[in-house]
Amino acid sequence: MNLCRLIYSSYASPDTGYEDLKDIMEKSERNNRRDGLTGVLCYGDSMFLQVLEGNRKIVSKTYHRIATDKRHHTPALIECVSAESRLFQSWSMQAVKLVDLNAEEVRQLILQYSDTTTFQPDLMTAQQCLKFIYKLSELKKK
Repeated sequence: MNLCRLIYSSYASPDTGYEDLKDIMEKSERNNRRDGLTGVLCYGDSMFLQVLEGNRKIVSKTYHRIATDKRHHTPALIECVSAESRLFQSWSMQAVKLVDLNAEEVRQLILQYSDTTTFQPDLMTAQQCLKFIYKLSELKKK
């Protein structure tokens, strides 16, 4: 099995707005369902954190396409590893906007998984990012 998990972060371009996020999600949902990818995209404090899961070649091709998207910049590959199983198998792509969640719960998660009080995934380890986004996805289900 060539199942892998890729985690990256990036900064939203200054002109990226709600319509852009909506467009990203619609295209991601369609493309990822077709390609057998799953994952979560988190957006907050003008930053993105995304986890992609699926076939290694398809995940790699998808990441390279995402990296050239003008709606964000400075993508940083945090981790790309083989995976035994998917963590987000129910979602071809789930979006989590931090502002849509309980602010205190988000603050507590940020403090739990980082040494800052603001969402800065580029300062977190791969395991911290993965645990953080997994917990966020659980909050989203509430």
